[in-house]
Amino acid sequence: MPIDSGFPLPDPPPYADSGQDEVLASGMPLPIGQVVSDAFGMFFKNLPSYSGIIIVVYLPLIIWTIYLHFNAADLVESQFMSEEGLQRFVLVTLATAGLSLLFQPLATGAIIFAVFRAKKGESASFGRALAVAFSRILPLIGVALATGLLMGLAVGVPVFLGAMFSAAGGFGALLGMLLVVAGLVVGVRLFCGLYVASPAVVVERVGVNESIRRSFNLTRGSRWRVFGVILLVGVAQFIVELIVGVVAEEGPGLGLVFELISMIAFAAITAVASASCYFYLKVREGADMDELASVFD
Repeated sequence: MPIDSGFPLPDPPPYADSGQDEVLASGMPLPIGQVVSDAFGMFFKNLPSYSGIIIVVYLPLIIWTIYLHFNAADLVESQFMSEEGLQRFVLVTLATAGLSLLFQPLATGAIIFAVFRAKKGESASFGRALAVAFSRILPLIGVALATGLLMGLAVGVPVFLGAMFSAAGGFGALLGMLLVVAGLVVGVRLFCGLYVASPAVVVERVGVNESIRRSFNLTRGSRWRVFGVILLVGVAQFIVELIVGVVAEEGPGLGLVFELISMIAFAAITAVASASCYFYLKVREGADMDELASVFD
């Protein structure tokens, strides 16, 4: 008998007689539709707990976002008008990046743990989810830093060189365009290769280098399918952002509320999609589904 959204209750055992054995067999292609469907299904099924985790972890970032919302006009008007304004703008940018770097990996780690408890048909307490995330916070931050650095090099260098060649005109413009396209393709492939490094940190309890290696190994042969997962989640986020933009025109207060809801929701769904993708890639590698769902027992 088919199971609901791929996530069974504890009794019967997970995935027993699911009718999905062929799709989830070792070595089979990553099922894009099933990964995305399971990710969104799990997200909506556990919306209160996942949103609660994000709100608790993101509280400093939420407060900072509210502050920026009500002071954006002053920041924009002053940022290039004087040296003091430029310094203020740089400090705000660095503070935002620092808060994101600290709290996004922590939230991701907590959600990944919650996802694997849900795979077993069990809920995850706030305390246990945060404890697991805190225990892996340094490698999670390391993965975030490494991802940013590698992506910056893979995309930034070809784009910069492409811009230089394009400025020369003639054949240089064509070469510059090719460099830019190549950089974007390499960047997409690289990001897909790194996509499940954070789940590897939490589930396999490995360091930064090993988690990146595991992510590349797991996604080998499936990176364009991983890109399909990322693309579908990104399209959903884009649609919501458009709605937020329309709502924001109706009033700044309402726009802020929708902006915060969007930030919380997509912090959660991004982590859920990554964890779900990791789960199916592990099954594709040959891991037992029941044992994988019970990894935190």
